Amino acid sequence: MKCYNCSKDFIKRELTKEHIPGQNLYIDFDSQHKKNRITVPACFICNNSYSKGDEELRNWLGTISELGQSNILTKKSVKSFLRHDPDFTRLVFNDQGKVIGTQYKKGDINSAHIKNFKGLFYKQYGFPLPLDYKILPYYENDRVELTGSIISYLRTNFPWKYSGSPDIFQYIIQPYVEVLPIKPFGDLPIDVEKDSQIILAVFIYLNRLGVLIMAAKP
Repeated sequence: MKCYNCSKDFIKRELTKEHIPGQNLYIDFDSQHKKNRITVPACFICNNSYSKGDEELRNWLGTISELGQSNILTKKSVKSFLRHDPDFTRLVFNDQGKVIGTQYKKGDINSAHIKNFKGLFYKQYGFPLPLDYKILPYYENDRVELTGSIISYLRTNFPWKYSGSPDIFQYIIQPYVEVLPIKPFGDLPIDVEKDSQIILAVFIYLNRLGVLIMAAKP
């Protein structure tokens, strides 16, 4: 079997299960929200290589979400968020010394999106995304005309899928085609050998955060 991330071959007992998305997003929800969660085979090294990204994504989501439940996610996020880090300042101050905002480690958050994209690609197509693809996350307020039109294309033509529960994580992942269908249809086949192949995805976390992912060969 192959690891979803590094594409290397392993015997089954050498592989672990990587949860897509990370397990820490599910702590505020009951067992009904955790059924049929997506997992993919991962080697030990790759399974541990995205832990910082999963934590930072959890921190971000936990501090912006309104779960209306026990808010365990928010409490854990705030505790982690306020943990002293000598190399990174979380709070943003104005010239008068007043806190005017917070900041997050965007590189770590992006790595979590990339992990989720690679895991979903493996789940949908049955093989790892080739390593020569470059994966770029965009947020809904980044390049609004571009992101808005692509997200609309995906939402119009493909059904949402989810991991565990749509309340926690919804996604669409498909190759881009220039000729749009009139009605929604199922998964498109993919040919990663094509130099022009572009793969798109849109993620919705906790019904709040929309992220567009674009993957293409350089």
